Amino acid sequence: MLYNEHKFWIEPELPYFCFCSRQKLDPALLYYPRIFVWNPGKIIDIFCQVPNCGGKLHSDGFNCDPIARQIVDIDRCYKCKKTTDGYDSELMDSLPYHIQSIFPAILTHRGGILRQLADLLRPCFQNSMGLERLHDLLQELYHLRYSRLQLTYLTSIDHQQQHVPQLSFFGASGVNQSYPPSSNFDDPLGYAGYVP
Repeated sequence: MLYNEHKFWIEPELPYFCFCSRQKLDPALLYYPRIFVWNPGKIIDIFCQVPNCGGKLHSDGFNCDPIARQIVDIDRCYKCKKTTDGYDSELMDSLPYHIQSIFPAILTHRGGILRQLADLLRPCFQNSMGLERLHDLLQELYHLRYSRLQLTYLTSIDHQQQHVPQLSFFGASGVNQSYPPSSNFDDPLGYAGYVP
């Protein structure tokens, strides 16, 4: 499991490595989210909080509905995988603080926000930034990240066309190759950008 590697995050491949060894470029390779895998029962023994029970809890696997929560970050939204009720507020409160502090999000009924963004909220509101300005800031950061990924894709196409031989052993390549278009920012089947 991921914890054996001393990791909580499944990170997508970095943009450079998405394209450096591939003949066929696809912008969808840039759209994979980071995933935080939360299974506190693999870190520490957890016991039932029901009075007069105290039995050791075990995991029955991953939830199916929802399988993940969309978490609002400073520059993107990503899916945060969790085990069955591993995010439950009573369960979280029962964990030692050094385990609670690992969990990177503050969850709501349907989603949540990354703690880093929550930490940013207080100074923003203290300095009269307000919700509308904060929304504008997040929108700018989300679109900036999307634009940088688009630029990476387009410059990778340009690099491939300039540096791949026009004729290879198996036939023509490079210049006449077609490339899939990038999705729109808010395409739910593509980049799936969302600004709260």
